[in-house]
Amino acid sequence: MLLKKVILKNIRSYKELEINFKEGSTLLSGDIGAGKTTILLSIEFALFGLIRGHITGSTLLRHGEKEGSVTMQMQIDNKEVIIKRNLKRTSNTIAQESGHIQIGEEKKEMTAIELKSKILELLGYPEELLTKSKSLIYRYTVYTPQEEMKQILFESPDERLEKIRKLFEIDKYKRIKENASNYTKNLRSEIKNSAWLIEGIDGLKESKKQIIKEKEIFEKEIKILETQIKEAKEKENKQKEQIEKILDKEKELAEIKNKIKLIETEIKNIIENIEQINNTIKRYEDEILEIKKENESSESKQLIETNSDKNIEIQKNKNAETIEKEIQLYENKQKETEEKLNLARNKKAISQSKIQSAQELISKIDSLENCPTCKQPVTEEHKKHVEQDEKNKINEEQEKIIKYENLIEKATTNIEILKKKTKKLQEEKNNIQITELKIKNYEKNIQRIKLLENQITEYKEKTKNYKQKQQSKEEIKQELNKQLKEKTTNEEELNIIKKQYEKNTKITRQYEIKNAETKQKLKDTDKEIQNIEEELKKKEEKQKEIQNKKITENWMSKQFINTVDIIEKTVFSTIHNEFDQRFKEWFNILIEDETLQAGLDETFAPSIIQNGYDTTIDNLSGGEKTAVALAYRLALNKTINDYVGQIKTKDIIILDEPTDGFSTEQLDKVRDVLEALNCKQTIIVSHEPKMQSFVENIIHIRKHEHHSEIV
Repeated sequence: MLLKKVILKNIRSYKELEINFKEGSTLLSGDIGAGKTTILLSIEFALFGLIRGHITGSTLLRHGEKEGSVTMQMQIDNKEVIIKRNLKRTSNTIAQESGHIQIGEEKKEMTAIELKSKILELLGYPEELLTKSKSLIYRYTVYTPQEEMKQILFESPDERLEKIRKLFEIDKYKRIKENASNYTKNLRSEIKNSAWLIEGIDGLKESKKQIIKEKEIFEKEIKILETQIKEAKEKENKQKEQIEKILDKEKELAEIKNKIKLIETEIKNIIENIEQINNTIKRYEDEILEIKKENESSESKQLIETNSDKNIEIQKNKNAETIEKEIQLYENKQKETEEKLNLARNKKAISQSKIQSAQELISKIDSLENCPTCKQPVTEEHKKHVEQDEKNKINEEQEKIIKYENLIEKATTNIEILKKKTKKLQEEKNNIQITELKIKNYEKNIQRIKLLENQITEYKEKTKNYKQKQQSKEEIKQELNKQLKEKTTNEEELNIIKKQYEKNTKITRQYEIKNAETKQKLKDTDKEIQNIEEELKKKEEKQKEIQNKKITENWMSKQFINTVDIIEKTVFSTIHNEFDQRFKEWFNILIEDETLQAGLDETFAPSIIQNGYDTTIDNLSGGEKTAVALAYRLALNKTINDYVGQIKTKDIIILDEPTDGFSTEQLDKVRDVLEALNCKQTIIVSHEPKMQSFVENIIHIRKHEHHSEIV
């Protein structure tokens, strides 16, 4: 892992900050309290989120702000990875909200827990080494806060050993031994509790032998019964064949009888058909006689004789269709005349109404003194004038009435004439239609006679065919009767064979029933044997399982746990030796004092010898204590990176104020430390100005009016 960029928003003293990191050594320089450690805590927060007791929302989110975030860009296995985590202030607390992770071009929104799990996977950290309260492996391989640098040195031996075990995953051997001990205890308990499951094995084996003997008896009995059934069935089949032959003869006889009945039915039908045809011919002949009598009547004869002359007369003069047209013409003229008559009568009535109105006006004007409209007096002269006008109108209307009466009289006469002509034509039309109808009826009778004569001829031909068929059927019937006499069966022989067959069938059935019963017993025996074998198999498997458990319990308790204990001690000793050697190397680089030597005791605590005498860390100066802590820290880092091979943070180390209490001479040693580290990316936080000459990159940080920034 290499750090590329960190972006802070509303994190502690930073309002907004974007800081880029390069490979090689980088110094975060600034006064105490400038905000250098905030950047380191933000990096840890971006990786692992909030950690109880170490990184909380209240320690990160800037006072007075509702939201904040940390975005970090890094490189893992040559892949660009960007992580963003968000903080939000609520009414009660400061919560960590969902963020996102981008690997290459793929970006995913995730919850805080999902982000932590994904980062552990990317960094290759065992998940059990990251608890809710601390990021153990990160704090001992990448970044240790200044206040925790010396903490592991002053912890109790048990606490320190527990951490060492966890860091190097040595505690797994302890868990293996505890699990193995519990497993052997459980095995012993299972062996004891399972003993009753294998009781009665010998009894089951003996029962199986007895049932197998019974099975053999049943199998022999079945063989005998199957032989008897086979013999009985062979005899039964022979009898069946004899019966079938006799039955086949009876079947043939039945078929002949059925054919005779069918032929007789057909002959009967033919006779009935001939009789029906003869009746029909007789009926048709009678009908012809009746038609001929009808045509021979005097009226029909006269009609026939005059038929041709009548037709000529109709063609020359008139026929019913022409007369109908004339009737229609007269009726139309009558209708027009009636319309004129009605019009003349209406006009006459109008003239009579006008005369009456004029007479009434003359009568009224004579007695009128004042005008009813204008109320002025009516003069005699005016009365005479009005009277004369009305009389003139009366004369005019009377002349019209005379004219209308002449028209009415003439129209009435014409209507009567038209009615007489129409009536005469209608009578003439009826006579013609009657004549035509009689002629048509005569012709129809002639056609009917021809049709009946043709049908009589056809029916006679059919009668001839039916008689031929009847003769043919009679011949077939005679042949079948002959066959019927020739094919006879012996019913007595058939009855004897049937009784023998029934008796043999009954015997076969008894054998089959007994055989089925014996087979069922055999089946029950097989099932019983199967049940015993299944139970026996279970008990034998359980017996084998118990035996295996005894072997496993003996091996686990006497060999496995001891072997794990040896492996644990060997691994622990190897790690201790390597850790001790590296601690000595770093200590000698930092402190060039022949009178002062350091190493690790069996609890991984620093063992200090000064002037040939054992001494404690408490007796060392501040700079010497820091040197011991830094040497311990760097030795632990290198040893963990070697032993926990899958972690991806071997290329980066962050040192927080590693020179606290160092003298000028000791500060010069830091240059040697950086060269010896040979790390791709080293980030150092320090306020010592001299450190600037030891590094490749410098980032200056200052704080002004509660606001940190890069200068």
